[in-house]
Amino acid sequence: MFLGFQVAFYEILNGLWVRNGLQIKGQAMTYIQCNFCNSMVDADLYLLQICSTRIAADSFLNIVIDKFHVKEWMSLAPYQAMQNAYFEGEHDTPMLESLLTFLATLVSVRTNLGLSDTALNRLEMVTLLCMGDKTHSQLMELMPERCGTSQSRDFEALLAEVADYRAPALEASGNMQQGMYVPKSQIWEKQYDPIHVLLRAVHRRDFQTSMDRYTEYARQKMKLKPGTSPWPPFRNPAECGRAYEDPRKILKSRVFHAVALVVLYKTIRGHVSEHVMALMVFLLEQAIMVTDNDSEDDSSKMCTSGPQPQRQFNDMDLASWFPTDSLSENLRTVIGKVILTPESEVTPLTYSSDSDLDWEGSEAENEMSDISADGSTSVLMLEEGDWSATPSGSDLMVLVPTTTAQESPTYAQMSLPSSSTQSQVLALPPPSTSTSTFESGNESMAVAVPGDRSIVRIGQTVSVPVPSVTAIARTRNNNATGATSSWQSHTPSTSKELVPS
Repeated sequence: MFLGFQVAFYEILNGLWVRNGLQIKGQAMTYIQCNFCNSMVDADLYLLQICSTRIAADSFLNIVIDKFHVKEWMSLAPYQAMQNAYFEGEHDTPMLESLLTFLATLVSVRTNLGLSDTALNRLEMVTLLCMGDKTHSQLMELMPERCGTSQSRDFEALLAEVADYRAPALEASGNMQQGMYVPKSQIWEKQYDPIHVLLRAVHRRDFQTSMDRYTEYARQKMKLKPGTSPWPPFRNPAECGRAYEDPRKILKSRVFHAVALVVLYKTIRGHVSEHVMALMVFLLEQAIMVTDNDSEDDSSKMCTSGPQPQRQFNDMDLASWFPTDSLSENLRTVIGKVILTPESEVTPLTYSSDSDLDWEGSEAENEMSDISADGSTSVLMLEEGDWSATPSGSDLMVLVPTTTAQESPTYAQMSLPSSSTQSQVLALPPPSTSTSTFESGNESMAVAVPGDRSIVRIGQTVSVPVPSVTAIARTRNNNATGATSSWQSHTPSTSKELVPS
């Protein structure tokens, strides 16, 4: 759940929740605002740091990669179709940058991992000053509130340590400019922490403002060539308290090493931004530092010579790319071949804009194909029309309306095979009216029956209603061998009854 809050926060920043309007952005701003960060973002990061040191690093990183929706981006396929319908392709790189920013924040923030109150207040004050010059009242208001601590106890001492006061000045327009506190030069060189600025920046332009101020300072001190932009000066995190493990231990995971390989592989091909590359280099640097401090990793103290065996693995199976969690050994491992996973073929649905006549004709063909060989379909209604040919290869009973008695085919011509054990009915609707006349010289109804049935005439009348398909089906279900009830209601009628011979 706490990881989901972090993922949702970065999704909002990357515009994945833009349809929810400005209100969703307001929720993201509240999540990291100074008045609530102690009980929101800081608390979530603290729990995630504890979880990262208590569960397997491979499992933790796999969950994080999946939640940030960058699993498919880790593929080495040159053209990868986006299978995740959650966002479009242009959002995958920002989410990768958000993933690396989250990991950098997770391994470097020490807000609740043993950092003293004085050091924490100094860091918060430096962060505010780097994003912009502030007045005394603004600094007092924007300092994050801490439960059980008094931030005003050493506020003045810390302010004198990290900032210089710029006196009020009269502007050319005649307005008086307030006195501001500006960061000292040593702050930019030793204490400016871009990761913590990203954590406290309500707007991403605040982080960019801090980078612009840092770049301006570097150019004034002649430490930067003209026309170049520096990478963010990421700082090494402070030591954790005795009660906590260093969350940087997740960087020793083979999953992280595989992620680093994929990111660097795509970096040299120009598929990622410089900020992503800077974050990855910083994380690799922290992985080296935590490996050097690990006395149990003896493989980092020796370097083997000679060719190493090449390995081949499946694409996106990051947990199996390297044999161990040793950074030194994995750096010497050669991934000779990666087997790409074939994409599943998806047959798109086609839409036809044919006329209604063609569409009805196709429906009729589909309904005709529904007649199964095992006799499961007993009744089928078709459109109005004359039948001039007998369906071949079927054991169906056919009712065929014709215009005149002379045009009607003989029973011998319409006879069907009698070898099957179960009869079926294929019924056609009447031409246009609900009654059919069987007077001499008018219409007639030709019936094709199997060899084991005969036709019996009952009574004489002028007209009879043609039975519906539901009536025929109901008659079959009741094992009736005579006419349906709707026919029997008109007793003196000319009708044809099918009875076993």
